[in-house]
Amino acid sequence: MSYAHIPETVSNEAKALLQLFGNPALRDPFPSPDDQQGWDGKYAEIEKEHEEVNQAAEQQYRPMVEPRRLGGVPVLDIQPKGWRDNGKILVYTHGGGYTMHSAKSTLLITAPLAHDTGLRIISVDYTLAPRGKWEQVTNEVISVMQALMAESYDLNNMAVFGEGSGGSLAAGVVLKMRDLQLGMPAAVVMWSPWADMTETGDTYVTLKDADAILHYDVRSSQVWPHMLPPMI
Repeated sequence: MSYAHIPETVSNEAKALLQLFGNPALRDPFPSPDDQQGWDGKYAEIEKEHEEVNQAAEQQYRPMVEPRRLGGVPVLDIQPKGWRDNGKILVYTHGGGYTMHSAKSTLLITAPLAHDTGLRIISVDYTLAPRGKWEQVTNEVISVMQALMAESYDLNNMAVFGEGSGGSLAAGVVLKMRDLQLGMPAAVVMWSPWADMTETGDTYVTLKDADAILHYDVRSSQVWPHMLPPMI
């Protein structure tokens, strides 16, 4: 039985991986929400799995990558090779179901993004769930943006970009800034955002068999966290 649509045009390796993601019987279960030790172990495991591909991206694009703290929050400051400051900056919020990945393990996204756009990118290492709570995480991203403003970056020259759960986080951050009258960045980019966790949208039914990564059962509310699309 096929649990997800697998295109005939992809490689055999991609087909095998999509089949694995699409079949819940073939996947290891995630820890329970209150098992912090279990989540820490799963996080370390996935970071290790993506180490090689991220190193390859860094070696290919050769950005300058500097760990920093902005507003008390850990970030990676990523500058493309030959970068020249034009006053514009991109704040990146990574995906991973709010529970996985980091600024380091998503360099395969930010390194080519910095190269292609010529932009300096600030990749936020926000606190992951279950340790991190929603209000805390959105406040962390806002603190980073306010610290950048203190460094003379104007909101009119700032954009926020995120994919998967990071796309949802990007939207939440910008809406919170609006509600608190803190101003808003020039743009927000949401790549395949995991924005509806209530499972009430029409596409949770109409596209149920089309998503190999986000597997769920509406009746039992068993949701597989949204992973990064490029990592498949």
